[in-house]
Amino acid sequence: LKQFARLEQVNLRTKASIGIALMPENARTEEDLMRFADTAMYWAKTGGKDKCVVFDQSMAAQAVAKAQTIQQLESGILAGELFLVYQPKFELSSGNLVGHEALVRWNHPTRGVVYPGDFIALAEESGLILEVGNWVLERALRQMQDWHRQGHGWHRVAVNVSALQLSREDFVARVAEALVRYDVPGTYLQLEITESNLVVEVDRVKRMVHSLRALGLLVAFDDFGTGYSSLAALQQFELDILKVDRSFVSLVHTKQGEAVCRAIITLGHALGMTIIGEGVETLEQATTLAR
Repeated sequence: LKQFARLEQVNLRTKASIGIALMPENARTEEDLMRFADTAMYWAKTGGKDKCVVFDQSMAAQAVAKAQTIQQLESGILAGELFLVYQPKFELSSGNLVGHEALVRWNHPTRGVVYPGDFIALAEESGLILEVGNWVLERALRQMQDWHRQGHGWHRVAVNVSALQLSREDFVARVAEALVRYDVPGTYLQLEITESNLVVEVDRVKRMVHSLRALGLLVAFDDFGTGYSSLAALQQFELDILKVDRSFVSLVHTKQGEAVCRAIITLGHALGMTIIGEGVETLEQATTLAR
């Protein structure tokens, strides 16, 4: 496969991710042999592609654990095991609380509280992220309504949106219906979209973002600077908020880190965007960002 093929004056080289399973070392039946080879192939893909991987039992154990977690998550959604926590957002110039970000947690019956890093990727892989994302949106709007009824006023809440949600043609209509159902003004809902969501089907997503903003929503660019086409996305999309990724904020005490944060903030302000620093945990970080 590594040999070049000549096609119409062009040298082409085929790449392949190859999974290998052995009989009887790994498998006893033809079905197991093919299944284990398939598992090894996916390990080759996730390990950098264009390579060979030979199956071993640790792969099987992890594959089984993954399948069990997906099954448990599906059951957990139906059983009401998901819940939200609300990360506060403060205005640096005044110190005032100006909103929250809704973050999902999973109250697993045996593992306890499971954080998104341990199940969101599996939810995306299995397609369950659509159910999780829709649940988060509904639950956040209901909480906003509850706070308002309790006399706390309206609090702007940010909700993360998955690529699968954006791929649905009815997503804007679903958001609009939920706002009406919970009687929440659109101006108090903020949707956060990562770069990977923006670079797929650009024209369709641009129309969707435009329609969401027409409802009064704010749209934020999450994880800015961690992908390869962030600047292109800033030029193409109508976005209200630019979020400085936590990985940059955590290094703002260094010369290089401060320079990167300053560049992002300056760029965002030049484009008329509000800037949010993610994961501010120390007084030094807050002071440097404020400056």
